[in-house]
Amino acid sequence: MTTYINVVSGKGGTGKTLLCSILAELLGNQNVSVLVIDMDIFVRGLTTLLYFQRSESLKLSTRRELTVSDIFYRRGKELNNKKDSLLATHKYRSFEIVPAVSRIDELFDLEREMIFDFEYNERVFDEIKNLIKEDKYDYVLFDCRAGYDNLVSTIHRRSDITICVQEEDDISDVTANNLIRQLEKDSSRKTIFRVTNKARNISSFKDLEQKGHKGIDSLGYIPFDIDVMNSFGKKSFWEDISRSLYKSAVAETWNKLAMKTELKHILFYKRYSPLLSEKVERTFGMIGQSQRLFAVLGLILGICGLLFPFFGREIIYMFGERPEFAFSFVISIMGFAMFLLSFLPKRKR
Repeated sequence: MTTYINVVSGKGGTGKTLLCSILAELLGNQNVSVLVIDMDIFVRGLTTLLYFQRSESLKLSTRRELTVSDIFYRRGKELNNKKDSLLATHKYRSFEIVPAVSRIDELFDLEREMIFDFEYNERVFDEIKNLIKEDKYDYVLFDCRAGYDNLVSTIHRRSDITICVQEEDDISDVTANNLIRQLEKDSSRKTIFRVTNKARNISSFKDLEQKGHKGIDSLGYIPFDIDVMNSFGKKSFWEDISRSLYKSAVAETWNKLAMKTELKHILFYKRYSPLLSEKVERTFGMIGQSQRLFAVLGLILGICGLLFPFFGREIIYMFGERPEFAFSFVISIMGFAMFLLSFLPKRKR
């Protein structure tokens, strides 16, 4: 049986699409069948992943395939005509995506085509569900646009689970609270779960659990990582994310949700910090590459300073008599710094 999960946010930029993508990838890698539907026809963050995967090809679907915008704005009164209907599902890594539009540069005539009423949205949502092969997917994730409208409310009421993604700052907190209260009013019987993304001032997962929102609706915090945010959509993204704390935090968030809602799939994802300490790694995840270089070189110089009183005389004598040792020492220090930096996520420009 397919479980429908609605992912929303009170404001844009909270990392909602990023969370959907990584979660789908984690589940897909464990042979769990996942379909992610890009319901944001304007921003199209999820659809852009397909755009880059296809070497920036503007056309994302064939004439027979129906994207989200096709179902909303192209079909109109034809919603009940299901002849030759085919949902535009496309494989992306370990999961599948339904793009928001058939062309990445598609524009809309708002006065003619935009329809925002509950009855129409209900019909559109039913059409999307009818086109989904439910026996094929364990989970269907709806990546909704930020904020509240009739469509977000419809998907919330018709889904099994709703997750609100927010950030730590006060503005994001207020907008998330407003959205959650509104959705609770629309469907008071459904619990809305909350995930705080890009958390900064943290030192351990235990601290994350004790921080901020408490109660049955909280799924925890996902730590901020500047490299993950900067590389989203780039060729290096999945390589960068595999080395980060972000991916393991998403897995832990999903497992909390699975326990609270009795979902049948648990993510088995274990990583070991290349810096031996997750606390140190989180700190490095929040600073830029130049700051990291200074930190590593500072560590090396500190170690050299501590050892110099014990071996300084011998070193000076050796460098004076054999200059090649001085050159070798400098090369070794540089190589050691490069070695340490290679374990850190690389910031791509």
